[in-house]
Amino acid sequence: MMHVKTIEVHKDAVMDLFIIEETGHLCTCSLDGTIEIWDIPKSKSIKTITKQGAQIRKITYLASDERKILFAGTDSGKIYLHSIEDVFE
Repeated sequence: MMHVKTIEVHKDAVMDLFIIEETGHLCTCSLDGTIEIWDIPKSKSIKTITKQGAQIRKITYLASDERKILFAGTDSGKIYLHSIEDVFE
């Protein structure tokens, strides 16, 4: 297997990632308390979410006709919901 590219912005371990199928963006979360939304072809973060105040262990995404929401589970026991509709407009 050939290494293609490395993209870096998190300052601690990446705990979870997934692709948003309808847009092709990559979402990552880290123990540094941030969530990044990536433009994969450009290898560039297009949005950083930093308001959790805790290490993020897991992220998932829900899209409907009404809204697009990113859920973040933290080590503090809280789950944060982030509206990310503005990211894809």
